[in-house]
Order: sequence, then C-alpha cells, then structure tokens
Amino acid sequence: MDNILVRKLNCIKNIALTFILILLGFGCENQFVENLDTSDKSIALTFDDGPDPIYTMSVLDILKEKDVKATFFLVGNKMKKYPQVTERIFEEGHCLANHTYTHIDLKKKSYKEILSEIQQTEQILENVCGGSKKLFRPPW
Repeated sequence: MDNILVRKLNCIKNIALTFILILLGFGCENQFVENLDTSDKSIALTFDDGPDPIYTMSVLDILKEKDVKATFFLVGNKMKKYPQVTERIFEEGHCLANHTYTHIDLKKKSYKEILSEIQQTEQILENVCGGSKKLFRPPW
C-alpha cells in the first residue's frame, strides 16, 4: 500500500477507537493536561505496563518514602496475575488507569478485539477500585 492510503486507514482506525472510547464513557474528546494553576513546581508521574511484582513494588516503596502520588496505566492480564500489587497501588492512593488487557497494538486489531481489551481491563479496575477513573492510554 502507498503511504497516503496507509495514513488514511490509520486515521479512520483512530477515529473508530475514539468512538469506542466515547461509548465506554471515557469522554468525548482527547483531554490533555497542558498546565496546572499552581504556584508550586509540579510534575505528573505516570507508569505504564504494570503491575510487576518486582519493579512496581520498588517504585511504590520510593513513592511512599517521598510521599508522592502517581498514575499507573495497568495491563489487565497483569492485574489479574498480580492482584496484590494492584491492590497496593490502590490502597496507597495512586490512580489506576487502563492500558488494555494484553498490551496489544490496537492498530493491528479489530474493533471487537479493541473493545474487549478495554472492557476486560475496566472490569478489573472497577472490581479493585469500586469504580473507574475512565483514563486510558493505548499501548505502542
């Protein structure tokens, strides 16, 4: 395929993914934090691809020691595999967010597969947290 056609197909796929996210209640537009209304120096810490029983636990130890909160974009099948790590993230007051169920490349999957990936992870987040922040970061 030529580059123009590939770009058009990727654009259509991105529009469809946005539509799926809207249907799932993630909001109706891309929302980015560009600045904070504060006189304090601030940064937003985010971590992807966890939970991991070694690395996430080490990160949590440091965050706890420094009294810092972060957002963790978690993979559903890893949350299922390491529930104790997921629960610790939540119990220590961090934000848990959706990073798909198996960390797939969404551009290479059908809409049905994408929907399933997001919904499965949302269900786990709701079970752990009693709700969901409806935050999603696509892998890749």
